[in-house]
Amino acid sequence: MTHEELSRYDGKEGRAAYVAYKGVVYDVSQSPMWEGGEHQGEHKAGVDLTRMMRYAPHGDEVFERFAVVGTLEESASPQRVPQETPTDKQKLQAWYQKYHPHPMISHFPIVLHFYAAGMDGIFLYSPDEFFEKSTFYAFFLATIFGVFAMVSDIFSWWVNYNCSRIKPLLIKLYAATFSLAAGVAGIWIYLADATLVYEMSAAFVVYHLSVFLTVPAMVVLGYYGGQLTWSKKIKN
Repeated sequence: MTHEELSRYDGKEGRAAYVAYKGVVYDVSQSPMWEGGEHQGEHKAGVDLTRMMRYAPHGDEVFERFAVVGTLEESASPQRVPQETPTDKQKLQAWYQKYHPHPMISHFPIVLHFYAAGMDGIFLYSPDEFFEKSTFYAFFLATIFGVFAMVSDIFSWWVNYNCSRIKPLLIKLYAATFSLAAGVAGIWIYLADATLVYEMSAAFVVYHLSVFLTVPAMVVLGYYGGQLTWSKKIKN
């Protein structure tokens, strides 16, 4: 298949959507991520994506699920080969892949939430000021770092996925919002009256639940973050 022939399969007006990568032509027509021949508003079908894959948030394993429909012939005039030119946003994606701010930031709240829950468990077994303070300070820092992690997650969502409604990303956002709300609730109760964490009351229950319930939220965040890292599990 020549580049000119490939350009006819642009996914518009009922036509099939083909893309080329490293000399192989793939049919992406059935992918919801290529509806109308466009991928996340940034890439178009009917072109060679080989050069652009360096800016993608995933590896070339994503092509494994698509049917191979042919091979791409080398052009006699390389300067005329229709290739996409990197946009400013795609250059930002390359920067993001190099420095990966979200994975770096997100580990802090995850570890701190687990630590806070562990300290709180010990505190409930043996009420002591040391365990009480350790729980609160770890929980407080986890919530603060969680804000930065959530902002970086939204930034990552925009940079790498153009805010597409991909299931793992949405679930991560819900879990992060829940953990942030739980953190704010727990911190507000403690700062209002720290002695409430010792006495059985509604505030006592809410505070300690807020500490413990962030743990499953962190597990969910870690699990779906792994799905994004190992992109074979994302259905494109």
